[in-house]
Amino acid sequence: MNIREVQKWHEEQVAECRSEDDEQSLQFHKDCVQALAEGVGLMPTYQYKCSKCGIEFEDNRSIHAEADTPRCDCGEAMNRVFNPTHTIWKTSK
Repeated sequence: MNIREVQKWHEEQVAECRSEDDEQSLQFHKDCVQALAEGVGLMPTYQYKCSKCGIEFEDNRSIHAEADTPRCDCGEAMNRVFNPTHTIWKTSK
């Protein structure tokens, strides 16, 4: 699900909460729509993999968060997976 789809889902929830007269949920979804529109609260996704058993998982955390290493259920420290980014070089002729 991309950011736009998440924002659209929250907008739909706003309409649903209004029809159910659910003020607390309505405010939550309104705040989410606003935060997504402003790009606030979006955190990078980090991938980790256990070298012992091969289990993988993703963790969303702020780039300012502590750099604690997650542990697998088997007790092994998990390694961060680095994926190359796609780069398109544009040159002029």
